[in-house]
Amino acid sequence: ITVQAYCDGLYEYLTDEVTGIFKHDDATIMGDIEAGNFFSAEYIYVNYGEKDRESRKKFAEDIQKRISKGEEMAIVYAEYENEYLLSADYVTLGAFTYHEQNEYLEEAVVSLEIGECSEVIEKENMFLIVKRRALSDEYIDKNFNSIIASYLSREFFDHVEEYSKALEIKMKGKYKELKYWEIE
Repeated sequence: ITVQAYCDGLYEYLTDEVTGIFKHDDATIMGDIEAGNFFSAEYIYVNYGEKDRESRKKFAEDIQKRISKGEEMAIVYAEYENEYLLSADYVTLGAFTYHEQNEYLEEAVVSLEIGECSEVIEKENMFLIVKRRALSDEYIDKNFNSIIASYLSREFFDHVEEYSKALEIKMKGKYKELKYWEIE
């Protein structure tokens, strides 16, 4: 049996509606949403190379200024879409929870108030402008099953991580004689 099979079996057991540790009834999920553990956002990213970094930075700063003044992100992006088609994109994110997005994107969204726009963020050869959005009741109703799945995944992996921190690794047999610094 594979490690993945063990992981899947453990997940199935811990999240089972009857016997599982992680309950996911409507009240639990709505409580988690109300506690602020789910987010929604939209963002524009602008890729750059060494030669066009400064011009792309100015482009991203211009977009950020317009959005900060209240213009809609999708409309601003649409104005530039043809010019920067291959190096920029506009993305909307429905409901997501912790550990489902890149760390820098999650940090940006979590730090913003609903309706607020970030400064230009530079990461991995791109500039990013993020705006946090509200989760509407309509969106929650239509996507409740995927929200439950995200909730259970977050709870499961947080539980496994906490449990693994408490484990003590013991070396037995030949492993005691192993000298890690000699391994190439």
